Amino acid sequence: MTGKLYEYEHIKFLSQNPNPHTVLVDVREPEEFQEINVPTSINVAYRSYPDGLKMDAETFFNIFKTKKPSCEKELILLCARGRRASEALKVALEAGYTNVSLYPGSLKDWTYRERGGSTAPLAMSTAGSKPYNFQDVKKLVQHPEQDKVLVDVREPKEVESYKMPTSINLPFQTAPSALSLSDDEFEEQFQFPKPKSNQELIFFCAKGMRAKAAEELARSYGFKNTGIYEGSINDWLAHGGDKIKSE
Repeated sequence: MTGKLYEYEHIKFLSQNPNPHTVLVDVREPEEFQEINVPTSINVAYRSYPDGLKMDAETFFNIFKTKKPSCEKELILLCARGRRASEALKVALEAGYTNVSLYPGSLKDWTYRERGGSTAPLAMSTAGSKPYNFQDVKKLVQHPEQDKVLVDVREPKEVESYKMPTSINLPFQTAPSALSLSDDEFEEQFQFPKPKSNQELIFFCAKGMRAKAAEELARSYGFKNTGIYEGSINDWLAHGGDKIKSE
């Protein structure tokens, strides 16, 4: 199981009540970690050691001064704003971890909430991505463009209740590494062609959080032309999007 997105309340609970089956993994650099960190988390610096989670247990211990988590444990990845955690998720999956999740808000959200904020500002870095609103997406639904792909990252059961016309479904929670598959593997799994790296992928979900995480991960797989419909399906339906058809 992969792709869970945790919020502050769950991370706070784990920091106060450690779970032997779950490990909080902070992938920032040591100097960032020393300045502030989530209690009980371990530090596996992604920039300095991008393949850290692939190391054997002895090498891992010698470098990070902590025992390497077993592949049976759930890893919850966090960093400063979410980007490095999303990139490290790919490495964790390649290393054999099958239960890997994210704290999208990461330390930006943690410090904000610890200081008394009730709602964190934009959780994940969306540098390089283009913001889309209802009118932008409406135009794409009514008049599809070959170089733009609407990507719904909700789960199939959610899509059953409403599917946006012309969109494709790449469920982030159950298939976070979909865009890392080869063209043949992708088509075999999803029954439609894999988007091209030169196409613009516009991500949306129910409320926007999964879309941001999926966009971050897509960029780490080489899809640099990306967009996010932050309002996502909730905003789409609130504006009557379910009445809009593709022409």
